[in-house]
Amino acid sequence: MSIMTLTECNFLNFTCPKNRSHFEIFDTLIKGFFVDIFQSGYIAFRVQYKYQNKKQVYTIGNARIVTLQEAKDKAVNILRMANLGLNPKTCQQVINTQTPTIKEFF
Repeated sequence: MSIMTLTECNFLNFTCPKNRSHFEIFDTLIKGFFVDIFQSGYIAFRVQYKYQNKKQVYTIGNARIVTLQEAKDKAVNILRMANLGLNPKTCQQVINTQTPTIKEFF
């Protein structure tokens, strides 16, 4: 585990040490937000939070597809939900299923 201020270019070139399956780099600005770098080269944005006194991890997405700002915005929303006592994993599913389609909207 390492801690640093994450920027768009400072983590994309990192590699996972050969003796580990993955390597986590936590952001200094958003508590719980981190980049997880795997041996395969896959890099994921993730956020840790507590729900019902248990540590949970939410995977936001592929760091090569999702921008850092998009991931940070989503991490903040996830942390807000957890802070309100809501389960971010089930809340996301509810939000996604209740969004009207274009046909329903018009």
